[in-house]
Amino acid sequence: MRKRGWLLLVIFAMGIVSGYGIGQIERRMATAHRKKAAAPASNPGIQKLSKKLRLSKRQKESIKHIVDVKRRDLQNLQAEFRPKYIAIRETVKQDIQTVLDEQQKQQFKSMTEKAEQNLPSLQQQNNPQEPSDNSDESKSEKTNKET
Repeated sequence: MRKRGWLLLVIFAMGIVSGYGIGQIERRMATAHRKKAAAPASNPGIQKLSKKLRLSKRQKESIKHIVDVKRRDLQNLQAEFRPKYIAIRETVKQDIQTVLDEQQKQQFKSMTEKAEQNLPSLQQQNNPQEPSDNSDESKSEKTNKET
């Protein structure tokens, strides 16, 4: 019977510790959320515009909303055209291989694999997922222009 009492006490203590830990996590998340909501111009481009144009808080919020909506539009457009882009890129690689000898083909394959590993935008195109931020979009746009 004593063992059962100790066991209940230990379980109760663990519940208190767990509850405290979860409370700390929730407080940190709420603080981070408040900070993020309080800084509508967290985008560096918006911050630069704000500084140069001396935007009001309302203007910054409006511009942030515009940028967010258009970012989603661009992501949707990129997702729509990504399969076509990948197909063309693969065709180009195949066509190039038709003029290469066996040794050159191996070297070309190695070069293209290495290039794809070094460019996150190409990895993302090979594994279609929506970009998480602007930096991936701009890298993808550069890659599209270069290819």
